[in-house]
Amino acid sequence: MKHKTSYLFISTLVIVTLLGTSAVWAQTNNVAVAATAQKITAPATVKAAKASTTSLKLSWSKVPGAKGYAVYQCKPKAKIFKKVKTLAGSKVSWINTKLAKNKVYKYKVRAFMTVNGTKKYSPYSYVVSAKTFTKAAKTVNVKSVKADYTNRYLGLMQVAKVKASVSVPKGKKAISKNLRWTSSNPSIVTVNGAGWLQAKGKTGSAKVYIRAHNGVTKTLNVTVKDYANPAVFSNLQQVRSINNYAADDLILYKESMCKIVACLEKYKSSAIFFYEDGGTQFIGTGVNYDSVVPELEQLLKDAGMFIYLDEGKVAFLNSEHGYIISYSDFNGKDNAKNKFIKIAPCWYFDGSSDA
Repeated sequence: MKHKTSYLFISTLVIVTLLGTSAVWAQTNNVAVAATAQKITAPATVKAAKASTTSLKLSWSKVPGAKGYAVYQCKPKAKIFKKVKTLAGSKVSWINTKLAKNKVYKYKVRAFMTVNGTKKYSPYSYVVSAKTFTKAAKTVNVKSVKADYTNRYLGLMQVAKVKASVSVPKGKKAISKNLRWTSSNPSIVTVNGAGWLQAKGKTGSAKVYIRAHNGVTKTLNVTVKDYANPAVFSNLQQVRSINNYAADDLILYKESMCKIVACLEKYKSSAIFFYEDGGTQFIGTGVNYDSVVPELEQLLKDAGMFIYLDEGKVAFLNSEHGYIISYSDFNGKDNAKNKFIKIAPCWYFDGSSDA
């Protein structure tokens, strides 16, 4: 009886030990799998700047989870990037010294983390370049990026052109005027290399980044809504105080104007619509306006308007009564003195004498 008890105790101990070992192994294995599955993103907001006539400073934003960073350099006229520095810890800048004067160097950075004793790297950052210029140098690094707007407001399918340029100290030229354009949310708005924004039919917001060769960036805030169809046109009393005909037309033809704008807002091309020989005519290419022909005829014939389409902006002109009703992303304020009044987001009345 004692032997059976001993065997039972030993068997129970072995089972418990095995189960405990299995649980520890499973837990350890899960931790290893979880660590292996972790990913880190590429460093963002990478910049390169002159530190001296023979050194350049690299900087970037901290990557969550990173245990360090590796910096890669491409020397003048070289085609291959080579690792030149590994930074352990949270340091997010480095000065590359002992460089040649008046030379352009290119860099990219990636972060790393350690998993089971092995370094796991993020994707590479975008490439930045900078020059180690002297005081007498004619070409220098870009100082800033300028754009015609900071905030853009687009209809659901509207396009808009952003004009941007680089700035350098007086008397100098930029080593590169090329700009790179990216959108933080392409499902809301996309942007191409020429600065054309295209709303994608969904309401929301995004940031568009305009980046110079050295990482200096201008940020645009883009808001996309159904601006083509405002619930009401407001400030009509102010409009009426300037032009009775315009106020009446805004009430009478609101639905037609909104339908036309919703149709035309997605076009980059320019066009002029007018009424002639008993029908609607237009000058321009690439515009399909069949869905709004009745609305066009009503405005062109009955209201005596001309309609202009230019880079996604639409203007309703009544030269006889001296006013323009425009749809654009202009971000100006009301100016009754100049007969300019905002009647809805992205909609404006212009009653100036030269309309």
